[in-house]
Amino acid sequence: MKHIFNIVAVSLMTIQTTTSNTVIIGEAGKNQQPWGNPFNGRNLAIGLNSLPWGFNGTHPGVVIFGFANGSVNAISETVAPKILEALATPSGEW
Repeated sequence: MKHIFNIVAVSLMTIQTTTSNTVIIGEAGKNQQPWGNPFNGRNLAIGLNSLPWGFNGTHPGVVIFGFANGSVNAISETVAPKILEALATPSGEW
């Protein structure tokens, strides 16, 4: 399954679920790399706020994500990794 974070270019037409259910960017408060660095990828499968090379933030218990519709939302660090994976796919599948 391709994820938004592993695809070089994604158009809004590619997103089969609503754009409010597709994350396109996430908070990385630790182990930051320069913008555009090819090794700046993060792994949703390890969960949130769990390891320095995953998605993590400075807000207790949540990580901030930007969605394809332009909204920004906090997602709880207790959310199931399968839900995170679905949010990061253009089709909403895991």
